[in-house]
Amino acid sequence: MSDNAELANKINNLDSIVFKVINKIVDRADIGFRKYKTNMDRKDLTIIQWIDHSIEEKMDDIIYMEKIKKELIDNNISNITYDNNKDYDFDNDYKNDFTKYLIYMILFMPVYIDLFYKLFIS
Repeated sequence: MSDNAELANKINNLDSIVFKVINKIVDRADIGFRKYKTNMDRKDLTIIQWIDHSIEEKMDDIIYMEKIKKELIDNNISNITYDNNKDYDFDNDYKNDFTKYLIYMILFMPVYIDLFYKLFIS
């Protein structure tokens, strides 16, 4: 089986949430290609330039997180706690509480991205 066929098979067998995340990553890559007329296989940047791009992205993320934090505080929902020792169950812990769901996604999105990378990229 070719690498592409194997990847397609893996993607087709994913749950709807992971599938949606993968679609967003693909869409993001397409937007980047249309904007910059190149992709991540490009060879025109030095490692320092790649690090600079990554730092800029992280600074943007900090700004987004500060905005989210401000919204939580302004809406009096900053008292939500998270227990690192608890195994959270989405259906029981978050299904009917959008605020908690949003926080859950913010906390765990890096985990999903890392998992996607390990499964499909590396």
